[in-house]
Amino acid sequence: MATLTHHESATAEHLVLSSDTRKKFIWLILAGVVLFIIGVALALFGVGAEHATGHEAAGHAGAHHGSPLWIKRIIVSVWHSNIFFLGLSVVGTVWVAINTVAYAGWSAAIRRVPEATSAWILPGGIILVVVFLLNLWHSDIFHWTTPGIMTPGSKTYDPIIAGKSGFLSVPFYLIRTVSYLVIWWVFTERLRKLSLEEDLNGGT
Repeated sequence: MATLTHHESATAEHLVLSSDTRKKFIWLILAGVVLFIIGVALALFGVGAEHATGHEAAGHAGAHHGSPLWIKRIIVSVWHSNIFFLGLSVVGTVWVAINTVAYAGWSAAIRRVPEATSAWILPGGIILVVVFLLNLWHSDIFHWTTPGIMTPGSKTYDPIIAGKSGFLSVPFYLIRTVSYLVIWWVFTERLRKLSLEEDLNGGT
């Protein structure tokens, strides 16, 4: 097989989107923004508040805490969406790793898709940590981050949560979360460099 030069490799790897494809992406983004605004507006007007209050009463004995409903919905939605796309990114990295180890030449035709998907690990990881730190302000995501929940005598004290304080602690959660993200990101970047080296050397 002929060896590609750096210029030829860069040309071969360049992704060009058609005008129609760009328009579709733009419309999808606009649709997402519009739906987001509608969701926030509905929350501001209290739509769905009765259901949320009933669920909270059933789960936490009627104790209301945290941000206003519309802010809480934004934070929780960002958290869930980011977790979903981070999961896809990690799956992309695992897929590339398996095919790299197995020397699966057939995967070269679609390898760029999971590689592109895995690129979200770094920005997604940053968003994950930032949103979690914002959660500590009003405990909008995790019940176990509610102030006083592990302190005997506090009105928010929960003996079950307190019994798991060794695992459910903010420092430990941040340490293990950041560690996982760094490991996945380094692993992903290493696989991407290997792929680039193979392309420059004419590998499949």
